[in-house]
Amino acid sequence: MDLRKGKGLKKVMEKAKADFKKFTLTEEDYYAVEIAMNVARGFLKLPDITPEQIIGIGYALHALEQLPMVTEGTNCEFGLEYQAGSEEDKEYIMFGISETYLDITIGISDYNNALVSDTPNQPRWRVEIGGTRNTKCDLSELEDSIEEYLNLGAELVVNKKGNIHI
Repeated sequence: MDLRKGKGLKKVMEKAKADFKKFTLTEEDYYAVEIAMNVARGFLKLPDITPEQIIGIGYALHALEQLPMVTEGTNCEFGLEYQAGSEEDKEYIMFGISETYLDITIGISDYNNALVSDTPNQPRWRVEIGGTRNTKCDLSELEDSIEEYLNLGAELVVNKKGNIHI
């Protein structure tokens, strides 16, 4: 490769740019992606889902299906919130995907005084585009937990912040 003429350098830069737009996923990460897609498809079958929620989950599902490639403009979250006990406490299971991360979070939020504080060391499965990983979340019973929360009357939450061009 002759870098002096710029042709080789251009190819190296294109390859580096392409690699940057791609997640490095393990076999366990693909299992997490499969769970996220199954949950998203299940949510789409809920009888009370709104058109806005369908669109947000659809965008997230599209981005999940494209992995390990990054879907430009992606920034979606979907999951369940369940009010547990007092009005201030909510349990949640959230799935998120953006241009920079894939995330599954299970936690409890305390909404005292309009401030949200998530449980420290909450179970999470997070993979970032730069290679940072946090895979402490036990994925084996996640789909069963979703079903239990739905049976308890949990609320579907969908946030679409990005702008995907499909």
